Amino acid sequence: MNLLFDLDNTLINSEKARQLRTGRQWAKVYAQIPNFDPYDDLIDTLIDVNNKHPIYIITSSPGSYAQRVCSAWNIPHQGLTAYHDTANHKPHPQPFSYTLERYGLDPDECISFGDDVKDIVASQKAGIRSVACLWGAVDVKTLVEAKADHILNTVEELRPFLQSLE
Repeated sequence: MNLLFDLDNTLINSEKARQLRTGRQWAKVYAQIPNFDPYDDLIDTLIDVNNKHPIYIITSSPGSYAQRVCSAWNIPHQGLTAYHDTANHKPHPQPFSYTLERYGLDPDECISFGDDVKDIVASQKAGIRSVACLWGAVDVKTLVEAKADHILNTVEELRPFLQSLE
């Protein structure tokens, strides 16, 4: 099973840079990356499952930012789709369909993880099962109402969920 993850507030708590990212103050955002907060055991979980489940990141952030975050926090991944890779962005399915085509992935062999309704909607429109990750969600109620295929309340639920995919 291929794992398709959103980056911000799904894989790494980047909330302290949200306003800077929204304001496109990238130099200040880059300076904040070392101060981001990793979610307990999440990166270790990804490292542990990476051999069995290839990891791809689909983010609405620029690629240079996403690469810096992944490098700084040792987030394993086989591929990255970022803002400038597609003309349309989440909740449009194009970032997901682009990832499928670019890396030769079958949507039936993928599952996506995200903290925002846009992640869930885009994934489902691309024919990919979705998991709502409530641990990083700003608007939990709306995310739950998006009717993801699965809901994980805490990071601690991720490892057993991934093991259930085997």
